[in-house]
Amino acid sequence: MPKVGVNHTHIYYEEEGSGIPLVFVHEFAGDWRSWEAQMRFFSSATGGYLLGTGYPPSDVPESPEAYSQENQVEDLKGLMDGLKIEKAHLCGLSMGVTPRFYSD
Repeated sequence: MPKVGVNHTHIYYEEEGSGIPLVFVHEFAGDWRSWEAQMRFFSSATGGYLLGTGYPPSDVPESPEAYSQENQVEDLKGLMDGLKIEKAHLCGLSMGVTPRFYSD
């Protein structure tokens, strides 16, 4: 299972397709599987990425601070840096939208 080291933890991701990256960020109460059907659909036209934080197979930090909005942004940046993604479209649900509001 592919993982990227970010913020002293390891984040699971999936990658499918090629083209302009589209990164799906799940909500707090869900995991990467909540976007699986959408990623499979859009990956025929884009490079689809699923980001899974705070749930297995990613590491599950015990500290509540690990799930702060600031850390969500750092997790997304770390994933993109680790995968050498310079720019991407972001698609988030509920708290998964948070990184979009803090990103450049």
